[in-house]
Amino acid sequence: MPIRTCFVTGEKKEQSELFRFIICEGKLHFDEKKPAFGRGGYVSKSLEALEKLPKIKGKISHFLKVKDFEIRELEIRYQISKIRDQRRESKEQRTEIREAMSEKREERIEKK
Repeated sequence: MPIRTCFVTGEKKEQSELFRFIICEGKLHFDEKKPAFGRGGYVSKSLEALEKLPKIKGKISHFLKVKDFEIRELEIRYQISKIRDQRRESKEQRTEIREAMSEKREERIEKK
């Protein structure tokens, strides 16, 4: 898997651990399926990195060679909500696994 650098944190991560974004028609868009052609950047799939993204507009502009563009808060909020949903789902899965394991322990104790 290719290694990419997060624009916000500077961390080097596998491409699958980052969101790709592009500037198209003067707006920042997240390229979820990665078919979009052209210059793009990467940002970590973390709440902190996404929240800081609008603050580094100048850095993005410089590296992507775009003079002016708009970062839509709605687009960033959508990505943040996806991260929160994934965290919630994984937390629920861990809870289910723990409950199943404790039930098995109780069954073993009862059999003895």
